Amino acid sequence: MKVINVVIIAFAALFALAIAAPAHPKFPTEGRTEFYFHDDQNRTAPHHGKWTWSVELNAEIRVEQYQHEHIEVLHRFNDRKAYLIRTPQNGQARCTVHEAKQHNLTLPNFSNFTYVGEVRRNGHVAEEWREEIHGERATYYDIPVLQTPLEIDYGHSVITFSHFEKTRLPASTFNIPTICNRQ
Repeated sequence: MKVINVVIIAFAALFALAIAAPAHPKFPTEGRTEFYFHDDQNRTAPHHGKWTWSVELNAEIRVEQYQHEHIEVLHRFNDRKAYLIRTPQNGQARCTVHEAKQHNLTLPNFSNFTYVGEVRRNGHVAEEWREEIHGERATYYDIPVLQTPLEIDYGHSVITFSHFEKTRLPASTFNIPTICNRQ
């Protein structure tokens, strides 16, 4: 009888733990967001930008503003093309076309992350998730009420998201920029 009671108690405790941790976060498959990128190892200058993406259309646009240059990158993975438009601070925009290095839009995957708990982050109540990868810690924060990402901290670099908009995007969002058609 004691063994049965111990098994029941152990099962109840495991069940309570399973209920306590929320489901793993999933990065939205379509949307727009603004971001701030900071690299502690100074491999890339800190910069602001905007990111628009769609898994269904297999495309993304990143617009990044550096101190002396504005960069826009359109990846159309189905076409296997990357369009890079660089505009120096006091210059004319130029477009170069490259073969896309990858063939599918890749979003952050948090399925191996472990729930840590709720924290206050950037003025929001957020869920904290962590994963150890080859001795490096990655931490992800999301806003559970809005189901939107807030920040990804890779230890050496941090991406902070703001003005997150989960929205269905028309295919025309990812049209080839006019300047790239002229060159």
